[in-house]
Amino acid sequence: WGIVAGASEGLGVAFAAALAARGLNVLLLARRADHLRRVAEDLRKTSTVEVRTEAFDLARPDLAVALEALTADIDIGLAVYNAAHAPIGELASRPVDDLTRVVDVNIRGPLIFARTLAPRMVSRGRGGIVLMSSLAGYQGAPRIATYAASKAFNIVLGEGLWAELKPHGVDVVVSSAGAIR
Repeated sequence: WGIVAGASEGLGVAFAAALAARGLNVLLLARRADHLRRVAEDLRKTSTVEVRTEAFDLARPDLAVALEALTADIDIGLAVYNAAHAPIGELASRPVDDLTRVVDVNIRGPLIFARTLAPRMVSRGRGGIVLMSSLAGYQGAPRIATYAASKAFNIVLGEGLWAELKPHGVDVVVSSAGAIR
């Protein structure tokens, strides 16, 4: 099984389609159930894999417990964390709740995602985790400072996990995409 967090549009849909084309059943997570339904319908038309969807907020306080429950009956071989929250505006004028959502979705989310899914991969001796970063993660940028900092976290987290999990047969990759519509 593959799991894609942030699978309702853009790169998330592309990851889901690529996994399905390679024969992996997929569990797709995103907040918007209607978008997920459309993605799942398209995948079912173009592949023979099982597709599950779950309208799921990756900023939820019980993320680890909820993710464990969603994946308890499936064997996740590849986990893709593509979700992001990217508000644009000067830090001093952004609502604090908006900035803490960046932390919850872009930092806390991938950390808990990896921590929840990696142990079963380690015990099996194989698996893979893909964390999405951004070119913005390589330097601070005005009007997206919090987002850029969160993406830097993913780069460093991925590098550390790559070294930590590699001896156990689990690959970790960080993808740093540029701007995507």
